[in-house]
Amino acid sequence: MQPFVGRDDLVTFSSWMTFSWMDPFIEFGTHHELNPEDLPLLSMTQQSAIVFNKFRQIVAKSLLARLLLANKYDLGLDASLTLLSVVFNYAGPFFLKRILLVNLSVRTSRR
Repeated sequence: MQPFVGRDDLVTFSSWMTFSWMDPFIEFGTHHELNPEDLPLLSMTQQSAIVFNKFRQIVAKSLLARLLLANKYDLGLDASLTLLSVVFNYAGPFFLKRILLVNLSVRTSRR
């Protein structure tokens, strides 16, 4: 059996972030009453029942441990990108100071 490919799987990053892929449904809903069968199925990773069943299968002593285990990849990615952001935020002033010190030493050596 082929895995189901939802409409939300076939969108670009920008349309995913702005939800512009939902525009046809919003337009339809402004003129007609929406019923559940009017909307497409979401992808397997976005359906709450599937995500909840995967969460229920995680065995841990506490709810916090289950949450951490269920979201370990997201938390790791978030921590890595946050660390990278901090490094880049400090890199600008660091390299600016280095450039200014080199410029200052060149000017003083010319005198």
